[in-house]
Amino acid sequence: MLSKPLVFLRDDDVWRLDASFKRFFSLALELRIPVVYGVVPGCLTRGAQKFLVERVRRTPELVDLVQHGWRHHNYALPGERKYEFGACRDSAAQRSDLRAGRRKMRACFGPYATDAFVPPYHSFNGDTLDILEDEGFSIFSAERELRPKGRLFLDLPANVALKTLDDGVIMALDAGSMIRRTLHSIAHRKVTGLVLHHNLYVSSQGRRDLEIFLRFLVNARKNGQIQIKLFSELLNMAGSCEK
Repeated sequence: MLSKPLVFLRDDDVWRLDASFKRFFSLALELRIPVVYGVVPGCLTRGAQKFLVERVRRTPELVDLVQHGWRHHNYALPGERKYEFGACRDSAAQRSDLRAGRRKMRACFGPYATDAFVPPYHSFNGDTLDILEDEGFSIFSAERELRPKGRLFLDLPANVALKTLDDGVIMALDAGSMIRRTLHSIAHRKVTGLVLHHNLYVSSQGRRDLEIFLRFLVNARKNGQIQIKLFSELLNMAGSCEK
């Protein structure tokens, strides 16, 4: 039995060194919060690659680098749910992009790339899952738990979105809302997946809310309420449980 709920924090859409990303990365590092960074390999800049390699070498216990699609392209028609994988894309096209993204991740990060796949827009279909299994991916993470269970990879749903939709516009949540969503999840789940987008926290209030939330996580960890883990750690734990 697990004595404390497990939590992972995923930051998606990592591909360039803008101010919002550097600010979030620095704060998480200062607070020693492990973060799973969803890297868009087909858009990754040389500067971002160099930055991430240097940081993960120094503090591998605080950084996981995972594949977030290929180019984060939206193939949906107007009115459809956005997707890069799944929906109307055939299996061969999906496989080609999955492989391209994996090659880029390995070329850029070598042993520091965690073998996980995060579909952009949390969109996928059965073909996507079959390809991931066939290609031997270790971890999959979308917004909902897969049904039925029994896939060969570890399913780590990011069930708590730290954002909201206001009149069709994606907005960052305030600190209180992020904390309430997190507390509700850890009260009902063994593993809580938190997903945020650093580029939503650009206003002075947004930056304050994000720092308050991250410090809440630190205090919850310090008080023994939660354990904050990387994907790579959760994969090792799952392997240990199977033995």
